[in-house]
Order: sequence, then structure tokens, then C-alpha cells
Amino acid sequence: MVVAKDIVKALEWEVAKAEELFKTARHEVMRKVIANYVETAKSVLCEEPGYENQFGYVDTAHINGFECRDDVLEAMDVLAEAAKDPKKTPKELNALYSDLYSKGMRLMAAAKNAKWVNTQSATRLNKLFGRFAGIGNVIEGLSRIIGSMYGNDKFFTGAEAMAVFQGKLSVSSVVEARARGLQDSDVDPANEDANIVSKNLLGSGAVGTVYELTRSDGKHVVFKGETESRTGLSALSAGSAKSYGTGQMAVNLNFASKKAAVALGMGGLIVDYSAGSHNGVFGFYMEKAKGVTPGLLRREEPSTSSETGLSVIDIRRLPVNEQLKILADLKRELNRLHWLDLLTGQTDRHWDNYFVHIDVKTHKVTVKGIDNDACYSQYRTGATRFSFDKNRAELFKAKLLNVANKIDSGHANDEYAHLLADPGITADENGGLTIDASKVRNKAVIYALKGVTGAKTLAVPDKIDSETYNALMELKAGPKRDAYLDSIRPRLSQDSYNAAVSRLDDVIAHAEKLKDEGRIVQGNGWQHVRETPLQTGKVTVQKRNGQNKQIGGDIASVVNELTCPSYFARDKLSKIFA
Repeated sequence: MVVAKDIVKALEWEVAKAEELFKTARHEVMRKVIANYVETAKSVLCEEPGYENQFGYVDTAHINGFECRDDVLEAMDVLAEAAKDPKKTPKELNALYSDLYSKGMRLMAAAKNAKWVNTQSATRLNKLFGRFAGIGNVIEGLSRIIGSMYGNDKFFTGAEAMAVFQGKLSVSSVVEARARGLQDSDVDPANEDANIVSKNLLGSGAVGTVYELTRSDGKHVVFKGETESRTGLSALSAGSAKSYGTGQMAVNLNFASKKAAVALGMGGLIVDYSAGSHNGVFGFYMEKAKGVTPGLLRREEPSTSSETGLSVIDIRRLPVNEQLKILADLKRELNRLHWLDLLTGQTDRHWDNYFVHIDVKTHKVTVKGIDNDACYSQYRTGATRFSFDKNRAELFKAKLLNVANKIDSGHANDEYAHLLADPGITADENGGLTIDASKVRNKAVIYALKGVTGAKTLAVPDKIDSETYNALMELKAGPKRDAYLDSIRPRLSQDSYNAAVSRLDDVIAHAEKLKDEGRIVQGNGWQHVRETPLQTGKVTVQKRNGQNKQIGGDIASVVNELTCPSYFARDKLSKIFA
């Protein structure tokens, strides 16, 4: 009995020690998370000091905006420092947060009162004040992180605690996952630094640094740090201003995209994802997709390997019937990817954002989308419909005015009014706008819409295969629809979720329209499909006086790509089979 009591006391001591360890670890990780967040916020809300001094503020509202910005940064530092002190009470933190919040609201008001400057040299000034207007997201994000750190007493599950003790899982990964509302299954211990045996830099640029990592189990994964996965304010809220809603991060958006692919029965169209930390930076891991991007696929170089798949030269050496089969399968898979992107509201599916692999032995065609975090925007409420609030509407109008200047600089305001009256644009009583790309008559509006959304395509597919159609119909009502919506709901803000539901119904309606028009491709019918070609050359713009004007250059190339209904045609993959 005495021995038993001693064992119990020893166990109780070990538990108490473990709890203290977790508390200390959580506090240390919290310090780092908050410090990183505040530093990122500063980089978003500030330009280089020398450059800011050269802005040449055009009115007192701009001067007031910078003063309010400085007040916000100071209050953010004070709150962050206080949050690091375990002796601070929730009441004290709430008082500091209230001060930060009120200063943030003043900054938002100052940003909205500042006038947009319609000169090329003021582009950075306008963008900076646009970020000021989204300061609410930044402040709410900081509040969520601090609240999560202090408010959740059970940060670790039993399995996670054991994994931490065994060195298989870092405390940082667990805590940062909790701060973002990620689910337990989202973090894969196999990706922890202790299990990484080699590292290769894949690229570094405007979207951050991407690494290929080799795990001890031999699997290759690609890592992108979340704070680097998007730029500007996006690094804090997974989208400019409120485009992706509050509480969301790039990691969650990638997971949501995978859920959509699974809902369509086409999970293989999106790479697998998991979350975790690498060298202290939290982010997401994705499987290293086999194959090459379309641009590399078009290169006429013999580069056959099991990883890259068949090259152009290899394909052209095959019998004609095999070439036709590959051609048909490639069209079908790209069409499916386009439908998936409609479902998620993906805006960044360019020709370097998916891989094509054609198996050396079987000639099976596999298409996999990567970097799937530019999606589930609250502003994309339909397959081709964008609903902008007042702030986003003003940004669109500024883009539209720039286009009007290119059409007729001498009568830009008149041309602007003509463009704004396009039947594809609808205004609401709150100053917002709804733009439906499918109803736009004047192609110049499409160019302006691209400037606001960053979309790489604004067209819908003009055909659908029978399997994709049937999968969409199962999402119209019933258990599969419920399962899909339940799988993305925890990962999205309420506004983004509402937009996702609206977009789902709109995509289903478009599929039904194609069925009525006899545009469902059955079975092997893709061998007989002729893709709608990519338009080239100048585009026609109708002026206010009814006359047409031919416009080339960047406007023409962008509009032609945005309005092409086929990824296959847009990305010029027909050249492979020439």
C-alpha cells in the first residue's frame, strides 16, 4: 500500500511537472507568434521611411492617416509586450486591446477620408491607404492569437503530448495550429524538422520562399511558410483587406480546396496538404507533384523520367492513336480542374500553378493543382459574379477610370461613365457593386475587374464531362452537399462561407445549362472535342459615342486570356501535339 501511494505521488509530481512544462512552452511559443505577427503588421502598414517622405501628401487626410497609423503601431507594441508577461491579467489586456481597437477605428476612418490620387506615381500611396482601411483584420487577428493562447487550457491532446515528449512533434506546431483553428489531423508529425534529412530551395520571390524537403521516410514534400505564402496584408488575414474574411489563414484555404476536390470525387486534382513548422516558421506542406508545368511540357526537349513523365518529343514518337488518347485525357482533366476552381472561387490558376504528368509506361495523364490558397473569397459570390462592398467598389472604379484614360484620355470621365453603365455592372444602395463577367459587354470592364480580383480567368467552361456533372448534381441537395459544406465551414469566415454556398449553387446552375444545350461529354467523347481557341490580337472596345476602338498591348492579351473558356486552349497545350 505504501509503495502504491508513493507511485501515485510520483505520478502526480510528474503530471504537475508536465503541466508546468506545457505552460512554459506555450508561453515561449506565444512570445514568438505574437512578435512575428506584430513585425509582419509593421511591414504591411509601412513603406520605406525615405519613400514615405516623398509621397507628397495631397491633403490633411493623408497626413492624419499617417499619424493614426503611428498611433496604432505604438499601441500594438504595447499590447504585444503586455501579452508576453504571464503576470498580466485578462482585464489589463482587455484595456490595452480596447485602446488599440479605438486607434484602429480612427485609422480606418482616416484612410476612408483620404482621397484616391489618380496618378501613376501615387500607386503605392493608394495601396498603402487601402491597407490602412483593412486594419480591423490585423487587430482582430492579434486578438484571436492572444485569446487562443490564454483562453484554451487544453492545448494538447494526449496523443500530441506524447508526440511532443518523444520529440516527434514540436510545441510550436501544436500551438500555432490551435491559434489558427486548425484541426488535430491537419498537423503531420512526419514533417517536423527532426524528420527532415535534406532541403532544397525551389524558389524565392514576391510570394515568399519555397523549399523542397526530403523526409526520413523518403517522401518529398514542398514547404511554404504561411507568413510568406501571400504578400502585404494577405500575410496576416489570407487575403487583401476582408477578401477572405477574418480568422482565416492560407493553410486553412488550401485544406478547404482539397475538401472541394474530394466532394467532386476528384481528390487527386489537388495535392495533399498538411500543416506544421519548419525552422520556426509555421506553414503548410504539400506533396511534391510529379510532372512539369505546362510551359515546361511544351519545351521540345527529351527529358523523360518517371518523375517528369513523357516529354513533347516522346509524345510525338508514339502511334497516332496513343497521342489522341493522351490529348483527350489531358482535355478532360484540365476541364475538371476548371470546374473545381469555379467551386472554390480560385483566382490564381495560371500555367505555373498546376502540373501535368504523363506516365512513361501507361501514358496515364495526371493533372494536379498546387498553391490553392487564392480562393474562397467573400467577394466571389458566383461562377463569374463578384460582389464588392463600398471600399472594394471604389478600388474597382479607380481601375475603371485608368482604363477610360487609355481609351480616350481627352474625355476620360465621359468614357468612365459609359463603362460604369455596362449591363454587367449593378450598383446597390450602400455604394457597393456587383460585376458579372458573363454579362459584361464592354471588354474594357473585364480588364478593370482583373485589376481588382487578380483572377487569371473569368470565363466558365463551355463543356463538362458526365462524371463531373453527376458529382455536381449530388451537391445540389442531400448528404454529399451537407458533407462538403460541413468540411469547409470551420475553415472559412461567415462571409466567405456564405459566398461559397452561393457560388456552389451558381456553378450547379451553369452545369445544368450546359446539359440543356447538349454540352455534356460522355465517356471517350473527349477524343472528338474541339476546344474553343484562345483569341489573339486586339480587342474591340465600344466608346461612348457608339464607335468601336481596337486596343492592343496589355489590355488585349489580358482580356483574351481571361475570357478563354478552356485551360487547354489558354495555356496553348495544343502545341504539344502539333
